[in-house]
Amino acid sequence: MTAPPDSPTLPRFDTPPLAQLLRQPKAFYAALTALSAQPWRYVGLVLLTGLVSGIGAALLGRTTVQAQSSLQVPGLSAPMTYATLIFSGVFLMLVSWLLLWFLGNLGAGSKGRAAEVYGATFTVQLIWSLVMLIVGLVVHPTITVHAPNLQGLDAQHSALAVQRFNQAVAAQVADQPLIKVSNILGYAVYLWQLALAYLGFQATTADKRKAQLGVVYPAATFVILLLALWLLNQAAGQLLGMQ
Repeated sequence: MTAPPDSPTLPRFDTPPLAQLLRQPKAFYAALTALSAQPWRYVGLVLLTGLVSGIGAALLGRTTVQAQSSLQVPGLSAPMTYATLIFSGVFLMLVSWLLLWFLGNLGAGSKGRAAEVYGATFTVQLIWSLVMLIVGLVVHPTITVHAPNLQGLDAQHSALAVQRFNQAVAAQVADQPLIKVSNILGYAVYLWQLALAYLGFQATTADKRKAQLGVVYPAATFVILLLALWLLNQAAGQLLGMQ
């Protein structure tokens, strides 16, 4: 009896349990280093994190979206806004991972396996995204900002009035105590993610300096981006206030 031909072998994306990353990060990365390099090993985790993050953002933003809907501005659709928030969550998380991959590889070198090291750290982001999703379900602030009267305004002045209203609503939502605490804790989550990545680069490169550069480059880049966004927001607020 002739034995059946071997079926084609599909690539396996084995991985140590992600829960081990939180309990024993050094053991986790030691097990990961023993596996063959697979840059896309954690892309599913990144996309799932982005999806949960986007849903959480949609829940947190539902008060703002409802306030916008009350203006009845043509082109502003609540379902489309929610879909955009969810898509943005997935897109931004994917871009963040790709940027971490590039910058981590720049600092730690190709042997650092930055795609996998940083990809695994999105476990922390997934947990935080689930927390923020719960916060979005709980927090539903009452908006006291008066909606502008757009009747009789041309397109330019109508757009400016809507922008001012959106900024005022967003500021009132951000002023909620739970939201403030969540924002502060969010930065701590990023630090936790970088700390785990540092341990990962120590395991993959066995070089302390490369491990440091693997986290310093992304950290410095994100600080610069956050500062630039803050300055742009300040400038936009002042510009809208003068008009």
